[in-house]
Amino acid sequence: MPLLTLDKGCLAFGHVALLDHAEFQVDDGERIALIGRNGSGKSSLLRALAGLAALDDGTVWRQDSLRIAFVPQEPDFPPEQTVFDAVASGVGEASRLLVDYHAATHGLAHDHSEAAMTRLHELQMQLEANDGWRLNTRVEQALAELNLSGEARLGEMSGGGLKRVALARALAGEPELLLLDEPTAGLDPKSAFQLREFIKQQKKAGHTLVISSHNLRE
Repeated sequence: MPLLTLDKGCLAFGHVALLDHAEFQVDDGERIALIGRNGSGKSSLLRALAGLAALDDGTVWRQDSLRIAFVPQEPDFPPEQTVFDAVASGVGEASRLLVDYHAATHGLAHDHSEAAMTRLHELQMQLEANDGWRLNTRVEQALAELNLSGEARLGEMSGGGLKRVALARALAGEPELLLLDEPTAGLDPKSAFQLREFIKQQKKAGHTLVISSHNLRE
């Protein structure tokens, strides 16, 4: 049974048809590459598959409760946000609790007051009650996989660093389907190499991937 199907999908930009009754299917464990020139509709298709954009016509069917993560070509993060906060947002509703706990633990380095200890204990209890320790582990693992420091500020990072943050956020949500839009576009050779190696690891792990690129060599 497929994870996702596109049936007779139509999408236009002005008078230019990007999708013209397109058919598409993603099966579990597949690794699919969408190759095409810039402006040919690759990003629009991925956004429609992820449920982030509406089609002009046609339907997208997704398996019930399918976890999809979409990593855009140019991730947009608040510059004042930390890497940990950004990656934690990938776990859903519990992200605020993880962010508060992370801030409280680091705050103890400067504030040893009873109030600070009480606040940390309250957050620990909430984590216990909401499966928070497992979610926190997922965030920490994603940071480690992409070689990221949780304390770094996003506004101080390069384009390659922000791409790695976006990938870590996606992984923290344990997606069943990972959609990557031009993951190496605009990166310096070193950053592009690191991301290609990461993507290869995901393939070896059997994760289901759909990757768009305008470069056949990718």
